[in-house]
Amino acid sequence: MRYTCDMVQAYRRKTTSVSLINYHFVWCPKYRRKMLDGPVKTRLETLIREVAVDLDCTILALEVMADLAT
Repeated sequence: MRYTCDMVQAYRRKTTSVSLINYHFVWCPKYRRKMLDGPVKTRLETLIREVAVDLDCTILALEVMADLAT
């Protein structure tokens, strides 16, 4: 799923606060090796989704790509 400007984002309403916070994380593997493929990619996506549930976060888009430079 890719994030587009057309996606409507709702404010998160809690008992004492209202918020709308978006973060964009980019993680590059050390030495730019092609390692984010196959089972490593699947496991990484699973871990990110599990942690997001634990932190009560909503993932708008998640993309794991292997390095294409080398």
